[in-house]
This record gives sequence, C-alpha cells and structure tokens, in this order.
Amino acid sequence: MTRLLLILPCNGGAFHGDYSLASGWKLIKKSLARFISEGIVDLAAIDCINNAGIVLEGEEKYVVKGGDKYPSWEYFKKNPEEIDLLAKKVASQLPTLKSRYDYIVAYVNVKAYRLALKKASNLSNVPVHFINLRFSPLSFRSLKNRSNLMESIRRFLNIRPEIYFCFPDLADAKVKAIRRLAEEDGLRINVLISYLTIKSKPSTLHKLVTLRSRKLISRIMLDSGAYNLLNRSISLKSYRQLINEYANFIISHQKLFDRVVVPDVPNDPHKTEEYTKLFLKRIQGFNSEKLVFVAQGRSIRSYVKSIQRLKRLNVSPGMIGIGGIDHFKRRRDWGSIAKILNYAASCFGKPVHLFGATRTILKRIGMFFDCCDMASWLYDIRFRRRSELNALTSEQATYMAIKKTLFENMSRTGMCSN
Repeated sequence: MTRLLLILPCNGGAFHGDYSLASGWKLIKKSLARFISEGIVDLAAIDCINNAGIVLEGEEKYVVKGGDKYPSWEYFKKNPEEIDLLAKKVASQLPTLKSRYDYIVAYVNVKAYRLALKKASNLSNVPVHFINLRFSPLSFRSLKNRSNLMESIRRFLNIRPEIYFCFPDLADAKVKAIRRLAEEDGLRINVLISYLTIKSKPSTLHKLVTLRSRKLISRIMLDSGAYNLLNRSISLKSYRQLINEYANFIISHQKLFDRVVVPDVPNDPHKTEEYTKLFLKRIQGFNSEKLVFVAQGRSIRSYVKSIQRLKRLNVSPGMIGIGGIDHFKRRRDWGSIAKILNYAASCFGKPVHLFGATRTILKRIGMFFDCCDMASWLYDIRFRRRSELNALTSEQATYMAIKKTLFENMSRTGMCSN
C-alpha cells in the first residue's frame, strides 16, 4: 500500500497539545478523512517551538505542548541562523520518515518553514514535494489550492475518480459502440442505467446481461430513476409506489449490479430520508456494500442535515452520493459543492459519488469525489451527427463521443483495460 506524509504548518493548537484544534487543519482533515482513516495519509506539522522540526500528528502533546512561538518572517529575517537550525533538525528526521512513507508532501504557506524544508531536503537528499502556495493565511484555505493539494495526493496515490456513463436507453447503436470500444480499443466503460428504463424497455435487461457476460463493460450502477421527477415524466406518488417493485427487482438480479442507488427525491431531504427507510425495510439481508445512499438539499446546511440523517440510519452503505446539484451548477458555485462533498466524505468515511457531473466539474473539483456519472456526453452525439460534413451513423457518433470523454478525462477516469 502506498503511504503519504502530508506536512502542514504548525498552529496555535500546539499550546494545547493538539494541532487539529485549528480550523485550517480541520478543513484539510475533512478533505482527507477517508485516506486518513484507511492509514494511507498521515499528517505532520513543521514546528519551530523548541526547534522540534517535523512533529507527527498525535505527538505534539509530548513535544510542543505549552509552547507558544509564532513563525513570523520578521523574526526569521533578523535571525537567519534559526532557519539553518530548523533545516538541520528536519534533515535529520527526513531519512527515517522516508523509510516509512513513499511520498512526503508539504502544504506550507509559511515562508521560513518552506525555506527550511527545501534546505533540509537538499541536505538529506530526501525529496519533498511542495504544493505551490502564496505566503498568506488565506492561501492555505482557498478552494484552488486545496484542489491542487487533493489532485496531487490522488496522483501520488494513483487514485482516479471513476466515471459512469448515463444511458437513457441501450439502443442497438449504443451497444455496438460499447462493443467496438471493448474489442478494438480495449476500453470497458462503467454504465449507469435507470430502473425506469429497464421497466419501460424490458430488452434493456437482456442487453445488460449480454454485455456483462461477454466482459464488454466494467461496472453497472442501477439508478432508481429519481431524476425523472425533475422532468415530471413520473409523479411523486407513482415513484413512491415503485419502491417495493424496485427492491424486488434488485433482490432478483443482485449479481448483475455492482452498485444500487437507494431511492431519493431531488432537493427534498425529508422525502429522501423517508424513501430510504422504506427501501431498506424491503431489502433486509441485501449486501449493503452495494448500496449508494443519496443526500439531497437546496443549501449547504440542508445537505449537511440530510447526510446526518442518513448516517443515523445505522446502515453502512458502500458509497455516499450527492444529488440534486443543478442549482449550484447554474450558479457555477463549485466551492459549495466541494464543501458538501468534503462533509459527506468525513461523515461516512466512504467513497463519494457525485450525481450529474459535467466536464467542467471534473476539471474544477474532480479531486473532491471518488466517482461520478455523466449525461453530458450524450450532447456530443447530437453535435457530431449534425455538424459533420458526411453525416455519421448513430453508432459512429456514440463511439466517438464516449472515446472523447474518456481521453479528455484520462487522468481522472476509472476506465479499465482488458
């Protein structure tokens, strides 16, 4: 298992023997909650109190508790020998840390500390990877810098968000395009399909079974069809009546699906909780690791409450999903989405799935979730069929649209090769 040590600047919590009391550390720990709980990432501070050097989280109560020294640049500028002393101390610690961790990453916005770390890295010949930050308190908390940190950590750990391609149907042209991707290019995609699609077009189930048996696709996620409530193609009353039928279908075909989305209601956390409870009663004994709980809301606060309610159900799903984010997307409010994703990850300690992702979201905040589904690739099919001089067939357009999406997001996509 690849392990990573993340070095952060010390803070006022040192006096109380607990760095995690500081709001900046809390923010980072929320973002990395799952990696920390799994023992993949450890945190440490660089601290000038008693020339402590690098202090692993948990050891501060023995090393710097009761100390209080602010690492101002004015002080170190007048006393440059202090930087050299700190650098020598850190240099003596780095070889031991290198034997325990595959990567050492510094997310430090304190000028004296960064200089000391760079000198120590040169003295000890132990590489330290730096996340580029401005020397200001605000830079530590900014979404852009935290995104760079998350992206770097995922790159070091070789962790890529998976993409599930939403299919409104499995028409023959789409099936042929999937087969061509697998057989000619060695690319097996993840598929998200709605139960309502299978219900309205029974042949879809047979096609899924065939694609899975021939190993032409990687994973299948079954959705409850809650998105149809938004376009009003199904009423809330009819949707509720389908829950029992949906549960029976899942139990009958549980080997086919890798993930099953628990029924939810877009932007309504109360109905989502009610339908989740109703669904869980119907599938007692089902492998909960396959379940995807979905949190809903209209604001950060309502999403937090929805996540808390789902957590109190005392069922451990394999994944926690965030749905109903269209209003955030329209406002391009990526920061709010990232905060919700962070909270879900820290609360459940499970992989996080973002429903309704787009290429822009993958680019801006793709490092804050573990997997997502996309329907935006479908617009590319329509565009290609209308804009090409020689009109493409539906199969050709589908093949090219999927392949373009895969390679656009290759650094983030969980695609599988044969």
